[in-house]
Amino acid sequence: MTDTNNKKPKTFVLSDDSINKSGSRILTVGIDIKEFKKNPVMFYNHHRSSNWDHPNLLPIGRWVNIRKEDGRLLADAEFDMDDEFAAKIARKVEKGILNAASVGIRVIEVSTEPKHLVKGQTRATVTKSRMMECSIVDIPGNGNALRLSYDDDGDILELSATKNREKVNTILPLINSTNNTQMKTIYNFFKLGADASEADILAAVTTLRNKNSQYKQQIASLESEVDSLKGAEQKNKCLSLVDKAIADKKLTESDRETWMQLAEANYEHAEKAIGNMKGFTSLSAQIESTTTVDTTLSDAEKYEKKWEAGELKDWEKKNPEEFQRCYNAYLEV
Repeated sequence: MTDTNNKKPKTFVLSDDSINKSGSRILTVGIDIKEFKKNPVMFYNHHRSSNWDHPNLLPIGRWVNIRKEDGRLLADAEFDMDDEFAAKIARKVEKGILNAASVGIRVIEVSTEPKHLVKGQTRATVTKSRMMECSIVDIPGNGNALRLSYDDDGDILELSATKNREKVNTILPLINSTNNTQMKTIYNFFKLGADASEADILAAVTTLRNKNSQYKQQIASLESEVDSLKGAEQKNKCLSLVDKAIADKKLTESDRETWMQLAEANYEHAEKAIGNMKGFTSLSAQIESTTTVDTTLSDAEKYEKKWEAGELKDWEKKNPEEFQRCYNAYLEV
C-alpha cells in the first residue's frame, strides 16, 4: 500500500466567499477556526460514527496547515493510512478522483444588507460562523456538503433536505424577492442578460439618457421648424388678403403696411373689416356711356386719381379743404 501522506500535501479549498448551492454565502473572514484547529478531524461526506446509517465510521484523517488566503479557507489533508477505509479515500484523492471538501459550521450571524450580497444570491450571507468539522466529499454542495447547526443542541441542518426546508429558511432567510423582481425588470427593459454587471446597467442607462437628450433636441428643432412654417403660412395668408383689398380698391398701396400689421395681429378682425369696405367704382366706367366728355377733372375725379396714386394722406394734410370737397363730391356720385 502506498503511503499517500509521504507524498506532496494535498491542499483543499475548504470554503470561500462564493455562492453555494443553497443560494447563500459564507464569508471566510467570519469563520472562527480557533477551536477547530485544536481537533481538526476529517470525515468523509460529513458522516460520523454517531450516524445511524454509519455507526462504525470513524474520522479518516485530519487537516493540517489550516489558513485563510485571498478570501479562501485552505488546508492540507493528512489521511490515517492505518485505516482501510481512510486509505481508500486517500488513494482516490491521489488519483484525482476525489477533489472536493466541505465544511460543517455553526451559524452565528447572518445579514441581508446590500453590502453583503452579490448578484445571483437568493439567501442571506453568513457573516459569522464557527467551524465544527470538514469532510472530503464526492459531490460538493450536495445534500450533506454543507451542514449548518440551527440551535444550541448542535443539531445539523442539511440544506438540500426537503424536510428541513423551513429550518433553512429560518437560518438563512430568503432575500426580498421584490428586489429580485425589480432587477429582472431592469434586465428585461435594457435587454441585458442575467449575468449583466452594474457597469453594464450603468452603460445602458447612460446610453438611454444620451438618446433621450438627442430626441429632445430633435423635437425642439422640429417644433421650431413647424412654428416657422406656420408663421410663413400666416404671413402669406395676410399678404393675400391685403393684395386682394388693394386690387378691389378697398385699400391703397400706402395702406399696405398698416393693414398687414392688423391682419398678422388678428386676421379674423382684419378680414371682417375689409369685407365691410366698399371698393371704388371707376368714374370712367360710370360716364363711359355718355356722349359728351368734359376734359376738366371734376372734384370726384380728382379724388379718384389721388386714391389710385396713393396720395390721399399727403393731399389731406397739404390741402384739407380741397380734400374734403372732392371727397364729398365722390360720395355723391
